[in-house]
Amino acid sequence: MDDVLSINNPKFADYLSSIYPSELEVKETTETYNPAFYLDIMLSYESDGHMNTSLYDKRDDFNFSITNFPFLSSSIPPSPAYGVFISQLIRYARASTKFTDFVLRARRLSDKLLSQGYACDRLTSSLRKFYGRYGELVIHYDVPLSRMENSSRDVEYTNKSYISREEFENFVTFYHEWLTMYNL
Repeated sequence: MDDVLSINNPKFADYLSSIYPSELEVKETTETYNPAFYLDIMLSYESDGHMNTSLYDKRDDFNFSITNFPFLSSSIPPSPAYGVFISQLIRYARASTKFTDFVLRARRLSDKLLSQGYACDRLTSSLRKFYGRYGELVIHYDVPLSRMENSSRDVEYTNKSYISREEFENFVTFYHEWLTMYNL
């Protein structure tokens, strides 16, 4: 076992000898307690005690570009290539407790894929597929889609447990305008 996480358990070290054989050297590698990084997740606590999760990719800390998604000019079929966009949106939504983290990752990915030859219209279509097939993954943000473009400001939260067609269309329009505004 390589990585172990114990939250709010100050006596965890007392039980290590019961869990691991004596031959195994267990090291405390925590550099800071807030935030903490476990696998590809950043865990952080807010002042009110709520824990947030977001994706952490150590490659983001490198000062050079890394190619980790296929170029459309390669010899792979386009459909699986655009499927990468949807699969990453699923991953982001599952790992991010805050909508702003989800949007930040989605925008970075859009920028990267567009620079690698992906078409704006196809990415928008893939975004529609994501919301159509996996909309339940973004419901936990409790942010109506028509308000998502205001995510950097205070968002009016609702108890709404569904995404209306109109809200979806408004979000897709916002997304397309955002791509156009940045000439992506």
